[in-house]
Amino acid sequence: MTIKDTMFVHGWGEDSRIWDEMTKHLPEYNHHFIDLGFFGSKNDSPPKTDNPTIYLTHSLGTTWVLNNIPLEKIGALVAINGFGRFTDFASEKTVETMDKSLHRNMLLQMEMFWKNCNFPQNMRHIYKHELKRRELSQGLSWLRSWDKREELQDLKTQGVPVLSLGGQEDKILPAELMYKHWNDLGLDVVMKEKAGHALPLEAPQWCAQKIKEQKIFIE
Repeated sequence: MTIKDTMFVHGWGEDSRIWDEMTKHLPEYNHHFIDLGFFGSKNDSPPKTDNPTIYLTHSLGTTWVLNNIPLEKIGALVAINGFGRFTDFASEKTVETMDKSLHRNMLLQMEMFWKNCNFPQNMRHIYKHELKRRELSQGLSWLRSWDKREELQDLKTQGVPVLSLGGQEDKILPAELMYKHWNDLGLDVVMKEKAGHALPLEAPQWCAQKIKEQKIFIE
């Protein structure tokens, strides 16, 4: 089977610009992008192809794919700072508090989040002028309610390649919880030292290399 189509799906409080550097290290494949509309226009249609697609996801993007894409359409899944259920890392009450803060002072809430994610200052400056409260609040409800662990296990059972990458210094998804989360699913997680919750921005070449080492891109 030849799979050359790759679909990139970003996480909460981000958009497709987080993939700019990673795609430079994966030039040999067709790049498609899903944008969940947290800042600009929404584009959440999967590629029109009969072949299974490789999904490269960040954070919430992992569960978005598992919630919205039929499993038979997933040729491989790369979960970067990803998860099957976010409430394994933060309580529903914590997410509800974030939502209240979002409505009370949206920019302050987002600045706190971006800082904890280790987003670069230039990207934070761009984002703060484009915030969309309704879409961001909807994303928080997804984080609070979606549980896609069964779908991850189904992919494993079906022999679909799944690669999880994480950061040892991730403040959103602490390393010890990441190990437990993925090990409980019977899947491994590969951790990057001195990296946090913005691996596509912090270590794009490392992410691309790990993907190629695991032969996620099927020839």
